[in-house]
Amino acid sequence: MEQAGDKYDVVVFDTAPTGHTLRLLTLPEVLEVWIDHLIKKRTKAMDLMRMAAKYEKELQEKLKEDPIFQILTKRRDMFQRAKDLLTDHDLSVFHFVLNPEKMPILETERAIALLEEFDIKVGSVIVNRIVPPEAGEFFRRRRGNQEGHLATIEEKFGKYGVVKLPMLESDIQGIEDLDKVSKALEGIED
Repeated sequence: MEQAGDKYDVVVFDTAPTGHTLRLLTLPEVLEVWIDHLIKKRTKAMDLMRMAAKYEKELQEKLKEDPIFQILTKRRDMFQRAKDLLTDHDLSVFHFVLNPEKMPILETERAIALLEEFDIKVGSVIVNRIVPPEAGEFFRRRRGNQEGHLATIEEKFGKYGVVKLPMLESDIQGIEDLDKVSKALEGIED
């Protein structure tokens, strides 16, 4: 069986907005409880069927292997593996990307608290779309608002590390743009 990291150094999941991602990350926990309940119910049902089949050889043969029990067990093991990988601090780390604005800061703060509750490691937060100081008169007020939010981000998330990305002139397209962003992301801490 392959181990995590056998094929790739890093796997990046660029996920949906925070609320959807958090529901997805808690899914293994919820499904594990649900499947454990189904396995217990199935075990009881099979025990009763075996008792009922005590004198019927053909039914006894059919009851030797239970494909439903095998499927449920396999699914439970798969969810446990996902949980183990997500909570293994040597293998998994979650990096938040947010804009320097009030709502994303609050959303990230709540999300980090939930991930820590589930023992999922949080790494550096990446602050995106920071207006550069030299952006001109139009953006000076916007930059002023961002300064306050950047201070809040440092205060709330500084212990994880904060990587700041400037606002780019356009969407990231091509190797040159990727090279600019990748250099800034070298500061990410696990």
